[in-house]
Amino acid sequence: MNFSALVKSRLAKLGYGQKDLERLRVDIERVLVADPRRTFTFVESDPNDLSGDEPGLAEFLRDRQPNDHASEEEVHLLRRQRFGVRRPNKLYYCRALQNFRDPLHFSGNR
Repeated sequence: MNFSALVKSRLAKLGYGQKDLERLRVDIERVLVADPRRTFTFVESDPNDLSGDEPGLAEFLRDRQPNDHASEEEVHLLRRQRFGVRRPNKLYYCRALQNFRDPLHFSGNR
């Protein structure tokens, strides 16, 4: 009998279900990897809530030179981006706008 089957049979005898086995598998795999432990959190939010522009985005939108021709759709995409602790500056949004416009990054017609 292999190790996996042995663990499954013992845990089944103790009353653990399939979900418990999957969680155990994830925990064992986490122990076996060399990377440090990572924590992921999920925050429920309204995807249409665009209140409170990032400071870098506000500066980018005030400076009319790089985004004179930014469409409503492009500005909406820039506003929907969310960040953790780090805050992007104006240059980030300039480059993001360039990436939105690069035909290599998107398929189909605009």
